[in-house]
Amino acid sequence: MNQDVLALATIESYHSGEDEWLNLKINDQENDPMNARHFLRNYEEMPVLEQHALNLAEGKILDVG
Repeated sequence: MNQDVLALATIESYHSGEDEWLNLKINDQENDPMNARHFLRNYEEMPVLEQHALNLAEGKILDVG
């Protein structure tokens, strides 16, 4: 059974209140450590470019990035 490791780490971080660090490998790039809490940010915590992308999004959007 395939498990969504990113989702599990984010959920664990949310419920425990502790930092969960993930080593992400995106597009064959080097591992990029990222805190799971990064995925739980509110609008004000996002960079301006991400806020702008969200403002332009319409309909059902899974991922703006």
